[in-house]
Amino acid sequence: MSTKPPPRFNAWHAGNLPDPIRLTRFRSQLEIRFALELEARHLRWFYEPQRLGESRYLLDFYLPDCKAWVEVKGRVSSRDHLALREVAHLLSVQRGHRLYMWTANKAYVVSQTDFKPLTHEVFWLALSPCPPEAASGEASPQEAPTESPDPAPPEWSTSHQVEED
Repeated sequence: MSTKPPPRFNAWHAGNLPDPIRLTRFRSQLEIRFALELEARHLRWFYEPQRLGESRYLLDFYLPDCKAWVEVKGRVSSRDHLALREVAHLLSVQRGHRLYMWTANKAYVVSQTDFKPLTHEVFWLALSPCPPEAASGEASPQEAPTESPDPAPPEWSTSHQVEED
């Protein structure tokens, strides 16, 4: 008989995480927190499914039922500013998809010319056009996107800095 006390419950212990998160090798704790939120909202997601654009940028999350992509960032570099705008344009024109950037303090909708700040609450509302079956977790299986030819990147006139609180 063991006299060791039972282990304390730790919500972040790998054994307590849902399988899709436990079995995925994330690059940051912020990505794990974001994935947990997706799971709690019953949104289907793929982690780093493909590189996009001439910059070959690897976006973090693809939400197929919402036709949206999300880049989760702790720090934003000047390369991110340029590449994310290029990829946002490509996704919009070629696929009719939206691109968002998620940070610890706020989210942004990314376009070819701008990063529009959103609260986290508004971000989740922006994803609400998902089909009802996506929100309930009953969506039929869908493959992650495959590579497609990328157009030449648009010309950039100015650099926009993302503000962090």
